[in-house]
Amino acid sequence: MKEYIERILRQVMEAGLQVHPSLLKLLESSDVHQLIRYSHLIKAIIREKKMARDEQLVLTADDIIKYTRLEKKEPVSVKFNIIYDVSRLLNPIEDYSDLFFDRYKKMLDLWYSRPISKRLSDIKFTIRSRILKPRRIGGLVTKKIVKEGRFIIGVEDPTGRIDVEIPYDLLSKTENILLDSFIIMDVERGERGFVAKDFWCLDIPDKEIKKTKDELYVAVISDLHWGKEGFVEDLFSDMIEWFVIMNDRTSKRVCCLIINGDVVDIYAHEKGEVKASYLKLLTYLKQLPDSIIKVIIPGECDATRPALPQPSIFSSYIEQISVPNLYLLGNPSMISINTIKFLLFHGQSLVDVSSQISSIDKRNVAKLGRILLKLRHLAPTYGGDTPIAPEKEDLLVIKEVPDVFILGHMHVGSEDFYKNTIILSLPSWLKDDEGWPGRLALINLSTMEIDWKF
Repeated sequence: MKEYIERILRQVMEAGLQVHPSLLKLLESSDVHQLIRYSHLIKAIIREKKMARDEQLVLTADDIIKYTRLEKKEPVSVKFNIIYDVSRLLNPIEDYSDLFFDRYKKMLDLWYSRPISKRLSDIKFTIRSRILKPRRIGGLVTKKIVKEGRFIIGVEDPTGRIDVEIPYDLLSKTENILLDSFIIMDVERGERGFVAKDFWCLDIPDKEIKKTKDELYVAVISDLHWGKEGFVEDLFSDMIEWFVIMNDRTSKRVCCLIINGDVVDIYAHEKGEVKASYLKLLTYLKQLPDSIIKVIIPGECDATRPALPQPSIFSSYIEQISVPNLYLLGNPSMISINTIKFLLFHGQSLVDVSSQISSIDKRNVAKLGRILLKLRHLAPTYGGDTPIAPEKEDLLVIKEVPDVFILGHMHVGSEDFYKNTIILSLPSWLKDDEGWPGRLALINLSTMEIDWKF
């Protein structure tokens, strides 16, 4: 307490202002969180006094109290809903057979939910059938290989496996098909086995773009890596100050802050320091207006299991500080704000996607996110760089189509717009990661436009 009071007094005096006794009395009766908040407010008050050339070079308690009243948010109705939190759905098992069977079943359900979908033939029946007419099959991709000059895709369903040759005129479509993803194929018998007439992934349907009537903003950040060398805490503090002071229309209209994983870097800490970093983050978040919803999901560097899907950050790391309107969710999770759906995924699988698709620049992460939407799965490929835990249910299938798809992990800012879904990839808060307009993305829900700050 004493340390924070001394810091504020030094801040006032270094600006050339005197401290009124009423200010000292206010500071001594305040708790740590109020003192940190006052520190941000005093910066703004000092700036305003100097700009106005105020001859009263004394800072009083009334200055802070008056400014606190001015910073009240404009009343806007905000309806927040957790559509699903993967933490509440986890059911780990010992092997992966149930996981992949559930993936197949969910994908089949998505296929048959379409009004024009045709019934699929079992692979076993297709192989044994003597009828030469084309058949439509569906299954998970087991391989993509070149064999004897032919490009082969292997497909599996619960009844069996089949190798299908891809003709030259369809080769360009194969790159967007990832291992273990679900595809639909029209196949027929050829001279040397089965040949594809056409194939495609499930994809998301076209939909109308959704907007709110009221002007509201959702702020999104990712990959703080708190505790790692290069974390720009001073910039993060400036961001908190912008939220606290609320001296423009945008800041007054922010209803939600999303932190999209890799909040604290546990691998950059000595034993016992991880909890201190989480508590320091919460000390900052506690300064934000209570009305702002704070949503945090983990990444692979956070204090939870590293394999997907990830439960929320362990509560033992954050239980000492209570932050109003704070929601710790798993990775992935889906929320809605005034009916606009946000799919939150840290994005570990993007490394595997970029390694299989050479036509998309790995710096254009949002375009890689488009592939996940097309495949209706957040981490299709098992056995790559992305650890996937064996679960009774495949919780990484994209069953509901989001209005906004949030990604991190790759430390690159990028935007894409696909079938009226915004795909937003976020840069990190590390000093060396540059080349983007800002680290904080602001989504205007009334226009669905994105602005960048800090």
